[in-house]
Amino acid sequence: MPELPEVKTTVDELAQKIIGRRIIDFWTDVPKRVAFFFDGDIDTIKGSAIEGIERRGKNIIISLLNGKNILIHQKISGHLLLGKWKKEKEKWVPSKEPLLEKINSYIHFILFLDNGEMIAMSDPRKFAKIEFWTKDKLEAHLKKILGPDALEINFEDLSQILSKRGGSIKAVLMDQPTISGIGNIYSDEILWDSKISPFKKSKELSRVEMKRIFNSMEKILNLAIELKGDSMSDYRLIDGTKGGYQNFHKVYQREGLNCFRKDGGKIKREKFGSRSVRFCPVCQK
Repeated sequence: MPELPEVKTTVDELAQKIIGRRIIDFWTDVPKRVAFFFDGDIDTIKGSAIEGIERRGKNIIISLLNGKNILIHQKISGHLLLGKWKKEKEKWVPSKEPLLEKINSYIHFILFLDNGEMIAMSDPRKFAKIEFWTKDKLEAHLKKILGPDALEINFEDLSQILSKRGGSIKAVLMDQPTISGIGNIYSDEILWDSKISPFKKSKELSRVEMKRIFNSMEKILNLAIELKGDSMSDYRLIDGTKGGYQNFHKVYQREGLNCFRKDGGKIKREKFGSRSVRFCPVCQK
């Protein structure tokens, strides 16, 4: 699932290309993943210009000059692309590489722009969603479902949150109403960097340990943003190319390999609810 660095990369790249463009049409073959939270339908947004685009947690918000907002969540396997496609035998075919890579071919949403380009969602598992809101209703909705952003929270606020949560620190870091933006990849990487066991109870962390987590959170997320995200799985940049953070993993998808700290530990993988957790049992305490 695209996490904070991937979503920020997508938003930053789209911002350079789509602001000021008008949306002229919309297509989907998964209508159950589309919702309208105002009276109206897709015609309400046709012809409206794009005023801005921003990230909120793992969500992408496109704001329109007519006061409507488009909320996009890429979910497990979705990623947004920008380019040109034409339909051939019920399939959307891109005009050029690297959009031709297989992982970019599962097109299920398209926003058509007035310059001939298209914002398309490739999503093999069809879990991504797109919702249409008024600005005020969307803001109220996001306040209910999202905690402070992982890159905007200060240490004092983070320590207050962590000291009151009884769950494991990995679960707390991934809980979007608590701290927004972090998922499975970066929680593993942050906790390895801070030398904290993912199973340790959040409220049992010392202030020194919390500070290590805070510092690692800033370090890892900013490094991943600099590298344009993690493309070990489905995520791609808007032109279809790969990000680079997957080349810098310390624990994620490294189970069975030696810990980079050369402490004699090997990276372990264990079930963690519906997910998996990777960690070094020697240096993460």
